[in-house]
Amino acid sequence: LSVLSSILAQKPLELTKNGESFSPLSQRILLRIKHKYTSERYWSKSQTEHFCTLRFHFFTYTLRRNTFFFLILACQRKSYEPRAAWRILRGKYLKPMTINQRHFLAFIRYALMGGDYPHGLLTESSWKEQQAIAKRQTVSGIFFNALSKLPPALRPPQQILMKLYSYVVYYENMNKMLNERTCEIFDIYHKLGFHPVLLKGQGAATLYKNPGLRVFGDIDIYVPDGGQKLMDWVKQNADDIKEDPRRSHILAFSWQGATIENHLCLLKFYNKRLFANMQSIVADELNPDADPAFVTINGQQIETLPPTLGLLYLIVHFSRHLISSGVGVRQLCDITLHIHHFHQRIDTESIERWFDKLEMRRMANAVAAACVKYLGLPDSEVPYDYKADEWGNKADELMQIIMDGGNSGYWQMLGKRQNIFHRAKLYLKQQFRIYPYMPHEVATEIWLKLIHRFK
Repeated sequence: LSVLSSILAQKPLELTKNGESFSPLSQRILLRIKHKYTSERYWSKSQTEHFCTLRFHFFTYTLRRNTFFFLILACQRKSYEPRAAWRILRGKYLKPMTINQRHFLAFIRYALMGGDYPHGLLTESSWKEQQAIAKRQTVSGIFFNALSKLPPALRPPQQILMKLYSYVVYYENMNKMLNERTCEIFDIYHKLGFHPVLLKGQGAATLYKNPGLRVFGDIDIYVPDGGQKLMDWVKQNADDIKEDPRRSHILAFSWQGATIENHLCLLKFYNKRLFANMQSIVADELNPDADPAFVTINGQQIETLPPTLGLLYLIVHFSRHLISSGVGVRQLCDITLHIHHFHQRIDTESIERWFDKLEMRRMANAVAAACVKYLGLPDSEVPYDYKADEWGNKADELMQIIMDGGNSGYWQMLGKRQNIFHRAKLYLKQQFRIYPYMPHEVATEIWLKLIHRFK
């Protein structure tokens, strides 16, 4: 701690303790910290003086032959706003996006919002890398749509286009089948006396210019009044029950070629206080006197969430996946198109109040900034003031986390190829990057993971 205090105060670094020198490994660690903390790139002199009041705890974790280190910040102040410190601590994990990643996002923006197409000739290796990014981010259909609009001289090699086209044909056929199953299951639930509400998925696909190009997923339905009657129907008719609501808030099952997820509560927070706040919002907004919203699928009116609650759901759902397993560009595209289509119907006062109530303001501002900067959402259409604080300037950091992770736990799947220590390193790295956006929810999630692991 005394050495760290010397670093913060910009004093000469003495690599000794009680007259004895630190080990070579510890010296390298401390010199690396000193370099980061005294670099003009990270903070100015005034910021250094400001953070001299912080207490730092330095923990060293040695796992097998690999050693990795976390400098954990403990700040004893009335207002917890460790902006510059977090920028330093996370600097080693937040690297600028590559040229191929930025070029790929330009294609997605072009497909979603139009405008001028990305210029420049790419090598075959660059096209293959962008094709892999599109698959990992579950936007291969949108990526193909952008490439098909390019002038012939700028298009990728024929084999890459044919590979993407094979994905598109598969997506279109599956989306057609899922639309049919959505209408059928809603008819069944209505006959059983339930009040189902369609979430994301096939409902979000209706916002795209070509709904069939959106990569499909499960059919997500909010069924607050399901209960035992719904469970009995599922046991009698489902091909396979994948998730039991006694262990989670979801009843998932396979039915006629589709996977259906019945959400018995709209969204689950790990933090009990935030979860109670979310439940109260849902109860107020989805009461019997509220005006329902609908989407049209195969000529049938399917109830969905109202635009304001729908935006809250998409951002919270995006955040939950980011914390638990990783999220893809597809979810960010859904948010972009939802705001683009419904910005005039979204209640600014309500959405800002809900963000504050759920401690989602930081994440919501960063999400809006990423949608504007990378996906072409007009700044004037964002229904809340996302530039009100510094988190409205976090588009680059958030997008880098998305690009590194991929859709629904890609970074975890990589970890499963390694041992438990490697997976733990990936998990802690992911949480370390996300913590500033939702500190209480991330801290609760880590604590519950530890309890579940060692109980």
